[in-house]
Amino acid sequence: MRNDVRVSVIIPVYNAGQYLETCLDSVCGQVIQELEIICIDDGSTDDSSAILRRYSMKDNRIKIISQDNSGPGLARNRGLGEARGEFVAFMDADDYYTDMNALAQMYRICKENNVKVCGSAAKYLRQGVIADDMTLQDVRRAAQENKILEYRDYEFDYGYLGFLFSKEMLLEEGITFPAYRRYQDPCFLVRTMCAAGQFGFLDTTTYVLRVPTMSSRFSKDKVTDLLKGLRDNLSFANEKRLDKLFQTTLMRLEYEYYSIICRYVSSEDERQVSLLREINHLVREGLQDDKYIIRPLSFIISGNADFYLHYEKNLCEKIAKQPYFYLYGAGGMAKKFLWYLKSQNLLHKIRGILVSVLPKEEQFIEGIPVATLEQLKVKTEDYILIGTGAVFHKEIWDSLCSKGFGNADILDSVFLEELPEVDG
Repeated sequence: MRNDVRVSVIIPVYNAGQYLETCLDSVCGQVIQELEIICIDDGSTDDSSAILRRYSMKDNRIKIISQDNSGPGLARNRGLGEARGEFVAFMDADDYYTDMNALAQMYRICKENNVKVCGSAAKYLRQGVIADDMTLQDVRRAAQENKILEYRDYEFDYGYLGFLFSKEMLLEEGITFPAYRRYQDPCFLVRTMCAAGQFGFLDTTTYVLRVPTMSSRFSKDKVTDLLKGLRDNLSFANEKRLDKLFQTTLMRLEYEYYSIICRYVSSEDERQVSLLREINHLVREGLQDDKYIIRPLSFIISGNADFYLHYEKNLCEKIAKQPYFYLYGAGGMAKKFLWYLKSQNLLHKIRGILVSVLPKEEQFIEGIPVATLEQLKVKTEDYILIGTGAVFHKEIWDSLCSKGFGNADILDSVFLEELPEVDG
């Protein structure tokens, strides 16, 4: 192994045999040659170990570390402890680089501009469909004008894959991944970015992230770890006065992960309820509102905790009782829900499909008019179901509440995600 390692790529591997070759090919093929590729075999039981051995025989830059299954966070920490590179990059074993110059470009920007971190845009691969990751779109736009940016102008918490980090900075600041099975990445990223202050960014996509279904990623214990990670970032945001990070984390708690939390958190589990109360205290502190109750805690203590255990049955019964209702959203999620309603003989219950901006031309989906609240003359007491991606839930919810529409529900993200895709 060469001693002048510029970049160490750290890859936790757990039963990733289906995609591992694509991942390794994209790393081994990087233009920058001064690499070490540290693969932590985290107790794989499929053919991942054999694939790693075969690749290591072809490329002596690959180093294999085997351990009992400990989760991705601790596996990354193990790799960080072994890394010899000036910079480190973290990668998931089912992802891949799309640009063979990715690491070389980020390394060059860090060295030329004396910054400790450089990132790049990514794409998501979900259920066979590749789409732009919009998480860092404002960062990407800013990078068109200036390659060096200030973290406090953005305070993002997602997107660390496809980034390059100074190993010296991580060691000096004592930054590692918490031992959580979920949500350890945002905890690592916000502390790293805050320590770095400035960062570089490429106005190009270099990384593709495979996204499994939300339900496959969680269990009761993993939701407990999710709550710990959300708690940690809320606490960090309060401590460092990172207002954007606070609001983003609160949105993730109350909307993005709301249905997952409600599915797995039990009012009988003192540990989970205690975590929610601790989080609620942090939110009250951040909002300076001693009466605020976070949505998941409010649901758990409402006595309706079994609603999500039989979600489809309860949802259909509620819709059937309505004389009619409106669906907010006309995108892919909404279209999947329309298909579902059709299969349940409930499509006739929809009076209209709501959108925030009036379409340029008159539109119909399944014969149902698509228009704004005002155009469809929706009454404040009418029932509305929000069927969009989770990133839009808070914005739509707040807008409805500000206009006096109090009879609304958000469709469960897990339920929508698992419905079949609809063509067209």
